[in-house]
Amino acid sequence: MIYSLITGGTSGLGYELAKKLIKMGKNVIIMGRDEKKLNSSTKELKIISQEVKVIGVKIDISNLSEVDKFFLDLKTDNIEIEHLYNNAGQGFFGSVEEVTEYEISSILNSNLVGLINMTSRAVTHMKSLEQKCKIINILSTAAQIGKKNETIYCAAKWGAKGFLESVRDEIHGGNIEVIIVYPGGMNTPFWNDIDSGYEFLTFMKAEDVAEEIVHAAINHKILISDLVINRRK
Repeated sequence: MIYSLITGGTSGLGYELAKKLIKMGKNVIIMGRDEKKLNSSTKELKIISQEVKVIGVKIDISNLSEVDKFFLDLKTDNIEIEHLYNNAGQGFFGSVEEVTEYEISSILNSNLVGLINMTSRAVTHMKSLEQKCKIINILSTAAQIGKKNETIYCAAKWGAKGFLESVRDEIHGGNIEVIIVYPGGMNTPFWNDIDSGYEFLTFMKAEDVAEEIVHAAINHKILISDLVINRRK
């Protein structure tokens, strides 16, 4: 059975992506670390359609052994991942002088290490499939330009961009396409408990961004390799 897989799929943009895909008749797997939130989101998504399958997976994608086990379980259960949406991430906003070891580790693990783990194992998985597959990566405009008070976040996103462009070159000509998306600010739970100083209530709606991403990934007749999404001024 064929599925779309979304990391960080329990809330915000990941959850909106899942909703869009389910309404299109796609089977969906969402991943998250918070079991309570995962169970709640999975239950809500199942209500949208009785025709598709929705699976919730509790996992820490920065732990490679957990990722390896997940992909091994896919093989056992005869599940094929056609599209991977690398969406998981978290932010830190503050002076470079305030950064702690915990924050460095947390930001790099959630935004970079987890993406590397999922992508590397997804490439192996997808290469064995007959159909065209896609790895859609939700980065940020912070992967394109350095921003004050976002030093570690930008470092993680720039690292992810370099990794993905290298992967794209490495697998060129095969059955896997790599799409990199650079959204501007979205009004999502990402901003909860973050003192960024931004007027986030004026940011884009996650459902609108999700619609553009899904269109680029599925509905478009030509390959969109890189996509910048910003609100209208």
